Amino acid sequence: MLFLFLKSTTCMKKNLFLLLAFLFGISAAYSSDGYEVNFSDDANAYQLEFMLDGITISEIVIDGQTFATIDFPGSVVTKKAGFAELPYVHAAVMLEADNSVKLQFEGSNYIDYQLEHPLLPSRGVIYRDQDPATIPYVIDPKSVINNWYPGDLANNTEPYIMRDVRGTNVYVYPFQYNAAKNVLRVYQSVNVSLQKENTAPVNPLLSHSNSIAYEMDAIYASVS
Repeated sequence: MLFLFLKSTTCMKKNLFLLLAFLFGISAAYSSDGYEVNFSDDANAYQLEFMLDGITISEIVIDGQTFATIDFPGSVVTKKAGFAELPYVHAAVMLEADNSVKLQFEGSNYIDYQLEHPLLPSRGVIYRDQDPATIPYVIDPKSVINNWYPGDLANNTEPYIMRDVRGTNVYVYPFQYNAAKNVLRVYQSVNVSLQKENTAPVNPLLSHSNSIAYEMDAIYASVS
């Protein structure tokens, strides 16, 4: 999972941006485990291009049943119990103080893989008081439909405020699975656009302090 703040060129003060850049590794183009992201910002939208580096499909035998698995460097996967366990990617975008955004997305350059075995199902969220060895891998019959799962290629959270920063998390699902046909579709690139809108903003950043919040200053100092 990539948890970096991508900075708008029109928001935040220079000194705060430099500190955040040092803390979060901000850049207009960067890479993480298994994927790269290009980011740009103009008067109308924030643009993100997610590009996969490549994957490998393997097989695993569990309790006598063979499943296909996706070998992807990113460690974050979907957690809907009984449905295919699919990797997804993520980035956090720094927003302006008081604008609204609407997400649009488009996938391109996909490859369809006809699998010999069903994809490994998720066991759902496993809590600390549970023994993973006692939770079986079971395919939910409701997942075996002629449709793509998870469905939408991207979504984003409502804008949030983290001390001095207003942002939104963007989640991208380049791996799509049709369980009825046992086909895995992998998008090599997904373009996400956060369109800026002149509507009432959610969670606007009302405070425009010239100084950094005391609580965040301690965090910044810890990495200097």
